[in-house]
Amino acid sequence: MDEEDEPLRQARADVAVIDSRKLGIPPSWKPEDDNAAAVTLAEPRLVRREPETERWVEITTVHGRLVTVIEVLSPANKSGAGREKYLRKRASYEQARVNIVEIDLLRKGTPTVAAQAEECDPAAATLYTICVFRAARPACHEVYHWSLIEAIPAFAVPLRETDPDAPLNLQPLLNRCYEMGYYWQEPYATRRIEPPLPEVEQSFVTERLRQAGLIE
Repeated sequence: MDEEDEPLRQARADVAVIDSRKLGIPPSWKPEDDNAAAVTLAEPRLVRREPETERWVEITTVHGRLVTVIEVLSPANKSGAGREKYLRKRASYEQARVNIVEIDLLRKGTPTVAAQAEECDPAAATLYTICVFRAARPACHEVYHWSLIEAIPAFAVPLRETDPDAPLNLQPLLNRCYEMGYYWQEPYATRRIEPPLPEVEQSFVTERLRQAGLIE
């Protein structure tokens, strides 16, 4: 168990339901009203929960040595204790001379990739980012930026120094996930995009939705 999890052992709920028989305590209360079972329960409104799942891909040799790790940043990686934990993990990869590919498709949260957008171009601070760390060339990062109206750039994934780079084109995969996940059927007209899009990108989105017949 991580040190961060230690306080959870001492956590207590404000109200808890326990099995008293396991503690050797006989039940000491029962409903006064015998008709309690006839109570009409209110119907809840179901709100879809989006679980925060951390995902990454590891590329290893046939002998199991880690060569390259591809990190797709999640909301948990970009704020609070989750961000600090991620930064420590990334530092451990660098110290172990592992290639690192960071893919940030999230517009919200604190910038987290090793080479921040503002370090490269102030105008790129809100753009999506791919950052590549090559263990063989640790003095610099390979950084790719793009906006919502552009396709994700295809880029080179580093492997061992003796191996050629592996090309990776994510845009067709993203398009496929969008279509198979039926995101195109979501009620866009009632949604508010956070953080707000720049004017150029908002105009692009509005026009695409209008062409698709999703808004008037």
